[in-house]
Amino acid sequence: MQIKTNLKYSTLLFLISVSVSVFAGTVQEKLNWNQVETIVINGGEIKTLSFCNSTLDDKWGLLPVFSKRFDIPANGLTYEFELSKPKFEVMNVSGISEIADVELIGQNVEFTSNVITIRGKKIMAF
Repeated sequence: MQIKTNLKYSTLLFLISVSVSVFAGTVQEKLNWNQVETIVINGGEIKTLSFCNSTLDDKWGLLPVFSKRFDIPANGLTYEFELSKPKFEVMNVSGISEIADVELIGQNVEFTSNVITIRGKKIMAF
């Protein structure tokens, strides 16, 4: 799985949909990208990327991150996440090099899964 950047031609390949397989089930998600947004802070402008329901993660600065939560399986069962059938779309963005943290975009799609606790309940996060 590759995400390629080409700053010279101001294009990016954006992940537009992803299938997340958990146990025997599959969850299909489509990422609905928003227009580049300009935020003004203390008189300075910051351009950002985002998609509907995206989150932020310190590792990725102001770049959008996809996250999904799942219930823990019954005791004794294990879980496994798999990213399958990613679809990409080429987007022409003027001034791509001006977008905050765009240099953090690498060649590969990265994902992690963890068991987390929220309000005393353990859940899986992808």
